[in-house]
Amino acid sequence: DNKEKTFLNLSMFSWSLSCLIVSLIVGAALMIIPNVPQWAGAIAALVILCFYAFAVIFAKGAAETVSDIGERVKVDTAFIKGLTVAAETLVSRAKTDSAKKTAEKVYEAVRYSNKSSHGGLADVENRILKEFASFEDAVSAEDDAKITEIGESLEKLLSERNALAKAVK
Repeated sequence: DNKEKTFLNLSMFSWSLSCLIVSLIVGAALMIIPNVPQWAGAIAALVILCFYAFAVIFAKGAAETVSDIGERVKVDTAFIKGLTVAAETLVSRAKTDSAKKTAEKVYEAVRYSNKSSHGGLADVENRILKEFASFEDAVSAEDDAKITEIGESLEKLLSERNALAKAVK
């Protein structure tokens, strides 16, 4: 379906291929060696099958676990990624030099902010969103004094969020 699934299932493919090769080698060896009872070949084939069946099942489980973790990381970083894009757009919308400088400071603070997000940060993230909406309005209104004030407030909120994110880890 996608590159990630192909990459994660590569280990399952390699296990399956190695099972085929081992089965061929053991089967050829048992056919070449004289006076080997038939039950020995059956037991060898069963042991190989069981070993590789467990290996493939574990490889599949590992691939699903890694995929689930990847999805969770995408969800956990969505807040800061969205805010980064909005802050970058706001830098280009700022008209005055003072507004641009403040918008760039906010953008840098967001850009280098802790990417992870979880339930413990919901309160501060909501305050950041409200403050950022006010910041966008101030940039649109070209009110330099308000832009500077709200920009400083946003930087403090982002630093508070980073400290909370470190504490929760």
